[in-house]
Amino acid sequence: MLCTLLLAAVPAHAAPLRPVCHGFAAVGALPTEWSCNQTGWVSRGAVGWVRFDAAEWRDGEPPGRVIAPISRFDSATVAVIDATGRVSTRTFGFAQTEALANGPRMALPLPPLPAGTRAVLVGYDGPWSVLTLSGTRLDHGRADPADPWNYGVMILVAMLAGLLCAPVIFDLAFYTALRERFLLWHAVMAAGMLGQVLMATGLGVTLFALSPQALAVLSPLAFAIAVACASFFSASFLEPEALTPRMRGLLRGAGWWTLVGPTVLALQLPGLRELGGQAYNLAFQPAVVIFAVTMVQAVRRGSRAAKFQLAAWTPILLCGTDRLLRGTGVYALPTLADQAIYLAMALEVIITMLGVADRFFILRLERDVARARADRLETLADRDSLTGLLNRRGFDARFAELAEAGYSSIALIDLDHFKTVNDTHGHAIGDQVLRAVARALEPDDDIRAVRMGGEEFLLLMRGADAAARAERRREAIPLRVAADVPGLSSMVTASMGLVEQVPGFAAHHDFALYYAHCDRLLYEAKRNGRNRTASERVQTFAERRRRDRRQRPAGAQAA
Repeated sequence: MLCTLLLAAVPAHAAPLRPVCHGFAAVGALPTEWSCNQTGWVSRGAVGWVRFDAAEWRDGEPPGRVIAPISRFDSATVAVIDATGRVSTRTFGFAQTEALANGPRMALPLPPLPAGTRAVLVGYDGPWSVLTLSGTRLDHGRADPADPWNYGVMILVAMLAGLLCAPVIFDLAFYTALRERFLLWHAVMAAGMLGQVLMATGLGVTLFALSPQALAVLSPLAFAIAVACASFFSASFLEPEALTPRMRGLLRGAGWWTLVGPTVLALQLPGLRELGGQAYNLAFQPAVVIFAVTMVQAVRRGSRAAKFQLAAWTPILLCGTDRLLRGTGVYALPTLADQAIYLAMALEVIITMLGVADRFFILRLERDVARARADRLETLADRDSLTGLLNRRGFDARFAELAEAGYSSIALIDLDHFKTVNDTHGHAIGDQVLRAVARALEPDDDIRAVRMGGEEFLLLMRGADAAARAERRREAIPLRVAADVPGLSSMVTASMGLVEQVPGFAAHHDFALYYAHCDRLLYEAKRNGRNRTASERVQTFAERRRRDRRQRPAGAQAA
C-alpha cells in the first residue's frame, strides 16, 4: 500500500501491545469463537472484543492502560482473566475516557493485573467506527520511544500544522491582488486540513484541552469540510476550457454532497450514530469518483491546473481508500499506517500551493495583457491618428483632471490660409504640414497639446509664464514647417487666442466658457492681420478686489 510506503520517512519503532485475536458476542457475554488474523473486523454481534494474551508481556512489565483511536462508543468493558480462569470486569462510559496529547488516541485505565494473569479482554458496545476495535492497544502509560506517536513524531506533526497555516496566509495575500474565488476556497480547505491535523493528532488536546467527546466530532467534521471545499476549489480553479459545464457542475455537486453526507454524519446526531463510521467513510466515495473523472477529463484537455491537482490529491485519495477498507473491516494495519495521511497532507499542501502560484501568475499575466491591450485601444481612441496629439475626445475626458492639476491657461491656435496649402500642394502635403505643426507644439510637463480638428490646435498650460511659452510655440510653427516640408509656395503662419487663468480656476472651471473666449480672441487676431496673438486674463472677484486694494490711494475708504 502507498500509505505504508509513505512512512519510510518516519523511523519505525515497536508498537504498543497489539491484540492477538478478536471476536463478537451478545451484551454481557464473552466470545465463544475468536479470529486470530487481521481480517473480519465487521461486527457480528452487539459487542466487539479484542484479546491480549499475557504471554506478550510475561517476561516484562505488565501494561497499565488501554489506548484506542478516538471514536464514540456506548460503553467499554475491560475483563481480566487470572490464573484460575476467574474473570473480573470493569465498565467505562465514553465520558470516562482521557484524550492523549500524542496521537488521535484515548485511554482507559487497566485494573491491577494479578500475578499469573492469562489474558486481558477489551469489549466495545456500540462503537461508531471499526477502527476503535482494530486500533485498541495496551501500553505502560508512560513516555516510550517505541510509541508510534513519540516525541519526535509529534514534533513533525507540529511542523505540519505550521505548514498548513502557510497556504491560508498565502491565499489571502494573493486574493488582495487577484480577486479569484478559488483562492478563498483553497484557504478554507487548508484551514479544514489544519483543523483535522489539530483534532486528530493530539495537538488539540495540548493547545485547547479538548475532550474525547469534542475530538470525536471535530476531527471527522474538519476532514469532511476540507474535502467539500476541495471540490469547490477545483471547480473554480480549473481553467474554463478544462471541463464541460456539466462536469464542472458535477464537481460542485460533489462538494454539496460532502456537506450534506459526511459532514452531517460526522456530527453523530441521535438517530445517525447507528449508521456508524462505515457510512461516514462510504459517503465520500461519490465525491472521490466524480473528482477522479473530472480530473481525467481536464488532463486530457491539456489543463495545467488539473495536473497539479492530480499530483496533490493522489496520495490522500489512496490513503483515504486504505482507511475506508480498514474502516469497513477488510483488514487491519499497525497504528503507524494512520500517520501516512498526514504525510499525504503535507504533499498536498506543497503541490497545491505550487499549482495555485502557477495559476495565479498565469491569470495575472492574462489580466496584464488584457489591460495593456485595453490601454492601447484607449490610447488609440484618445489620440489623433495623424499627429499623435490628444484628440477632442481624449482632451474632454482629461480636462477636469488637468484643471485640478493646475493647468489653467488655454490657447487656441489656427493655421493661416491653410486651405491654400491643400489647394496648391495637395492634401498629402497638407498632412505633412499638420504633423510639423504638432512637432512645433510638442507637449511637456506643463503643456498639453490637442488637435481639435482640421488645422485647429489647442494648448492647455500651467505656470506663471504660460502666455510667453505659448507664444514661443506659435512663433516656432513657420520655422518647423519650413524645415520639415520644403518647397511650399509661402510660409505657414498661425494665429492664436489666449485666455490666461488665475489660481482657483479648478474650483469653477467651465471649458465651454473658456473655449468660447479663446475662439473670440482667435478671430480677433485674424481680423487684425493674422500671424499674431490676442490674449486676455480672466480674473476672479477675489483677485479683482486684491488688485483694487493695491491701486487705492492711501487713506481712501472702500466703497
